[in-house]
Amino acid sequence: MSKKDKITWFGLGFIFLISLVMFYFNISLTSLPTTFSNVVKEHLESEEDFDQIEHLAVSQGITITTGGFFDRTMIHKPDDDRKFAIEEENEIHDLLNSDMRVYNGGRIEERTEAFDLYIHFEDGSEQYYIVSETSIAVMNDEGFTEYKVLDDDNEIFDYLVSLYDD
Repeated sequence: MSKKDKITWFGLGFIFLISLVMFYFNISLTSLPTTFSNVVKEHLESEEDFDQIEHLAVSQGITITTGGFFDRTMIHKPDDDRKFAIEEENEIHDLLNSDMRVYNGGRIEERTEAFDLYIHFEDGSEQYYIVSETSIAVMNDEGFTEYKVLDDDNEIFDYLVSLYDD
C-alpha cells in the first residue's frame, strides 16, 4: 500500500469517526443556542399571537426511565393528577419570557420528572410543551422538537415543581 493510499484511508477513517461522534452526541452544526422565549415565539403563527394567550394549563406528565440489566424502558404514570391553570397575565409573561438558554441539539440525559405545559390562545388553539429538568420539547406539525437546557437551573421546571409543592 502506497503512502497516498494510507493517507486516504486515514482521512476516511477520521471523517467516519467525526460523523459517528456527531451522531452519537446529536451535535448540530446548523443550530445555535437560543432562549426559551424565542422558542415560544418561533412556534407561534405570528408575533401578535403572543399577546393573544388566554391561559396556561399545567399537569404532571409521564416519567420515562431507562436502565436495568436489559436496558429496558419503563413508563410511570404521574403521582399527582392535579391540574393548574395560570391565568394571571404577569405570571404568564414572566414564565414565557424566560431568558433561560436552550439548544436544539446535544445529548439529552434521562428524564426523571416531566410536566405537560399547554398554552391556550383566545382563538381556541394551543401549543403543547413537555418540560423536564434537562430538556424542553415542543410539539409541532413534524412531531416533537427537543431542546436541551443549557443553564444550570431550569427556572421553568422549578416553577412548575413549586406548583405541586404543598
